[in-house]
Amino acid sequence: MLSSIVQAGVPLSGKDLSDPNYLPFDSLQPAVVPGTVLTSLVANGDLADPYFGENLASILDASGRKGDKDQTEETTQQVGLSTYTYWFLRRFELSQPPPANGRLFLEFRGLNYTTQAYFNTKSLVAEAKVLQGEFLRRRFDVTESVRLTSPNALAVLVEPSSPPGNPATGLNNPNVQWPSSCQGGDQELGRGVTGRL
Repeated sequence: MLSSIVQAGVPLSGKDLSDPNYLPFDSLQPAVVPGTVLTSLVANGDLADPYFGENLASILDASGRKGDKDQTEETTQQVGLSTYTYWFLRRFELSQPPPANGRLFLEFRGLNYTTQAYFNTKSLVAEAKVLQGEFLRRRFDVTESVRLTSPNALAVLVEPSSPPGNPATGLNNPNVQWPSSCQGGDQELGRGVTGRL
């Protein structure tokens, strides 16, 4: 359902990016969902396919490592968490109105790792402002904010955990279970997003 990505650090907030009237929406890069930021960057031709030849060794991960070799302090600072921190965006219209007295929900399956989410300029995570954890499943009632006859907009920020894992050892953060390699930061919308009535 989410169709565009924009790297975090743009001078716009989640509130701004989830405004259905945000004008440059259609000129953004496409996103692959379900998938990681790395999946979208590869699909858009920004990075080489990590499954071809030795390309994986040339992709820096969120901790500033390339393949299994540590990089310089300068490279680590240039890469850092922000390199793989992106907003996933989608503008859409309802295909049918909800039933009378019915509720409308946005259901996320597989949010990973730190997430902020906005729908039509309103934060879905009102109290904490962020969600943290691996492959989180969350359901949000958007009945009061949905637009029935005009476009709606969703903005979801995903970023790697801090500190990021070490792909050389498979573990750098004792609170997170890391796979043996985590190029691309492994932040993602892992199972898609759906609307439910």
